[in-house]
Formats: sequence, structure tokens, C-alpha cells
Amino acid sequence: MDQDGAPDKGERREIAATAVAQLLARGLINDADREAAHRIIETLARDAEARVRKMLAEAISHYDRLPRETAEQLARDVEAVAVPILQHSPVLCDGFLITLIARRATSETKQIAIAQRVHISAPVAEALVGTENANVVEALLENAGACIGGPSLFKAAEDHSDKSNILQLVAARPEAAHELAQACRSLALDDDIDRSIAVRMKDILTREHNVPPLLAEELTKATLERSIVERIATARDNTELGSFARSLHQQSRLNATVLLRALCAGRLDFFEIAFSILAHVPRKTITETLHPPKADAFRDFYAEANLVPYMRRAVTVAAFMLAEQTAKGLPFDGEAFIAEVTGKVVAFYRTISPGPLDLVIAQLARMEAAKV
Repeated sequence: MDQDGAPDKGERREIAATAVAQLLARGLINDADREAAHRIIETLARDAEARVRKMLAEAISHYDRLPRETAEQLARDVEAVAVPILQHSPVLCDGFLITLIARRATSETKQIAIAQRVHISAPVAEALVGTENANVVEALLENAGACIGGPSLFKAAEDHSDKSNILQLVAARPEAAHELAQACRSLALDDDIDRSIAVRMKDILTREHNVPPLLAEELTKATLERSIVERIATARDNTELGSFARSLHQQSRLNATVLLRALCAGRLDFFEIAFSILAHVPRKTITETLHPPKADAFRDFYAEANLVPYMRRAVTVAAFMLAEQTAKGLPFDGEAFIAEVTGKVVAFYRTISPGPLDLVIAQLARMEAAKV
């Protein structure tokens, strides 16, 4: 308002923008006057004041005869102006949306607005999944009007395998293959259960049984890692093993003790797949390193995998032993294998006591912590 209480220039342009847009949207302007109205809109879309452009965008966002150049100009504007157009404008084509999504300068807010459009084609959905932004992907998966292809759903699940909400949304999509939906439900459930078990176990051990916090942490960690090894046993093939290993890696749960426990369960296949993921080399390279044993190469891969140094001896012993047994076709005896591995580790360090695998792992961890 100016000093006389009348609308200032900016407010008058806001009123004009809203009035023209509403007349167009309601079909109250004939064809003869439509071109002139479009020119007014084009001028207002370049207005220096963002509030004017915002008012225009909100009023014109559903208009299906808006000139495409004007719609694209508004879509590239600041968020307050762009969001209504990106979310609702029917004149924006897939090519423009895909290009905009891929631009580094495009904000998460704009990408989410695109993910919330009434109809989303498979190529646009693929571009949104390709952002690898959990908030964007979540908004897309929640959109019943989105057409999401199988590869995009698989990528969404793989990229965000540590997020239960996204896994559950993937599983609920009608386009999801039965196997993918089942795997996502399983991973989401396991993640929720693991977290609740960990919290509950620590609480019981420390509060109800007066177990020292460090020991409670060790016991809880051992329990969760054993549950991981149990999950490995349910995998039907190497594809499932690979998916599970990548999921663990993304959740920062694919560590040296999990690898050792897998070896002590006789799962050389999982070890090779997981170790190759961590070391960034093909599985074949790991296999060739294990049999015949190549200690120097294995040490280098272990370092590349960024695994804790204090577990290297134990992992190396177990990996070479299991590879040799497998090559010879010998039956796997879990108890005897664990006893031999732990015996060799105890003999090497001499400062730790013999005992079950969990105890040996805990002692190695404490020995390393004492160095710090």
C-alpha cells in the first residue's frame, strides 16, 4: 500500500497477474483476446518482484494452454515461484523435467515438487531415482500417479537399503516384482528388528543385570552379527548374496568380524563376494588370491578394504584354511574349523586366552583399544 492506502505498483501487478490467470484458467477469455492475455503473462513472468511472479505461478499452475516457454521460465525461477509450476503444470514435457532434475543447481525442493506431479512417466521417475536423494525418492514412491519401472525400483532399493521406510514403499509399489518386494520387506523388517533388539539388549544387560556398558556392547554386537550370518544361510544364490553384502556395506555393517563369522560358518562364497566389494576388485581376483594362498596380495586387498588391522591375522587364517578345504572337497566341520582358527590366532598373539569365537573376537578388540 502507498501512503494513501491504495495498492502500490507491486500489489497492482499481483492483482493483475491473479485476475488474468484466473480468467484464462476458467476459460473466460475468448480466442481473440487469449494471445493478448498470454503476452501479459509473459511480461509478468519477468517481473522484477518475486512476489508478483509467485502469485502468477500459483494462479496459472494448472492452466493447460500456458505457453511452454513461459512455463519453463517460471519452472527455472526461485523455489517459491517454481514449485507450483513444477508440481502442477501440464505443459512441461518429460525432456525438460529430466534435464532440470539432472542439473546440479536444481534444489531438492524442486525435485520433490516434480516427484509430486499427478502423473509421472517412467523416464522422469528414473531421473528422480537417479538423484539418489532419499527425500526425493521417498516422495516419488509415495506418488500413486507415478509410473516406476522395475530397474528404477531395484535401484531405489539398492541405493537406500539402509532406510526401512523406502524399502517398505518399494515393496508396496504395484510395479515391484514379487521377488523384489519380498526382499525389501525382509530387509526392512530385519533392520527394524535388529535396531530394536540392540536397544533392548543393551538396556537389559546394563540396567537389569548390571553388566558393564563395554561388555554389553560386545555381547549385543556379537548377537547382531550372528543374526547376519544366519541371514546369509537363507540366500538362494550368488545374486542374493551380492545384494545382501552390498546392503550391509551401505549400512556400514560389512566389517571384519562379520567376514570372520561367515568364514567360520563355512561361507566362502559370501566372503569372496563381500571382500571383493570392500576391496573394489572382481570376485575372481579374490578367489585366485585365496588358492593357492597369496599372502602379500591378500594383505594389500585387506588394507584397500579399510578393515580394522587387529582382525587381519584371524581373517587371513580363516580365509586360507577354508579355501584350501573347499579346493580339496573336504566336508566342513564348523566346530573343528573354529577351534583351529582360534587356536592359531591365540598362538600368534599369545596375550589372549583361548575360548569361543566371540571371546577371541572381543579380546582382539580390547587389545587394539588398549593401544590407543
